[in-house]
Amino acid sequence: MAHYVSKMLLPLADIVIDLHSGGTSLLYFPCCLIRVGKTEAETARLVELMHVFGAPIGSISDGSGGGGATTLSATAQVLGIPALTTELGGGPWATSAAPPSAISLARRNT
Repeated sequence: MAHYVSKMLLPLADIVIDLHSGGTSLLYFPCCLIRVGKTEAETARLVELMHVFGAPIGSISDGSGGGGATTLSATAQVLGIPALTTELGGGPWATSAAPPSAISLARRNT
């Protein structure tokens, strides 16, 4: 599956938005995450993407921890595709009972 996504689907994409929830074991505040770009201009575009998405919390990572080189965002970056990862709740709210802010963000941005 990862091979198909990285070799067949991603090259067709203009942008990647990876929507997550914490599942049944974690509860995340609605947030968005980006990796530092290869250039200052790329980082600025990614920061703008975070602002446009509108999550109340944003984080910028160098992607060096926790298998960061093998993530969807890392693969998109290698291909030159802007990528935004989100966390939109989780725990017992991983359904339509999610916190309203998470549902609003997901609906507004899909």
